[in-house]
Amino acid sequence: FPNDLAVTVDALWKDAGIKKVYERRNEYWLMDATPYYLDEVFRIGSSDFDPNEEDMIMARVRTTGIVVSEVHERPYTFQIVDVGGQRSERRKWIHCFDDVKSIIYLASLSGYNSVLFEDNSENIMNESLKLFEDVVKNPIFKNTPIFVFLNKKDLFEDLIHDNPLTKCFPEYTGPAGEMSPALDFIKEKF
Repeated sequence: FPNDLAVTVDALWKDAGIKKVYERRNEYWLMDATPYYLDEVFRIGSSDFDPNEEDMIMARVRTTGIVVSEVHERPYTFQIVDVGGQRSERRKWIHCFDDVKSIIYLASLSGYNSVLFEDNSENIMNESLKLFEDVVKNPIFKNTPIFVFLNKKDLFEDLIHDNPLTKCFPEYTGPAGEMSPALDFIKEKF
């Protein structure tokens, strides 16, 4: 894109008012990678831009519908079914549960300080815990191993210093601003 656009985006991102709005990002949905891309606007906007590994890692595409991937590891073939986590996607899940061998449940640690994309009155972590409970209590999965992966630890580590876990969990009594006890508390919730 044109350099003057990069200059404008950079100026906007550095604006004190925008910084104050960004500090309140727990009140509205914002992609986690937003500051990364805005900090890199001149590199990304250059005519010879070639995405690097970090650019690709920071990219996020919301899963819509059901995405099935196959992994071949002789003598086995594994089917990995990625179902969208948004509320509107959940009704489609039931069709994916024939012969499930295990579930990998992925939850964002940084979600304790964020709201849902589709409902800015609902905390992501609370929604994730409710959904996890629904999955675990579903009779279809009575004998199905469930593995919980907590991701975005780097963002959690950055957030926890200035955004107490009590925002999401008023019952938390651990030390404010310390990552390890807060992480242990969340692990116990799952």
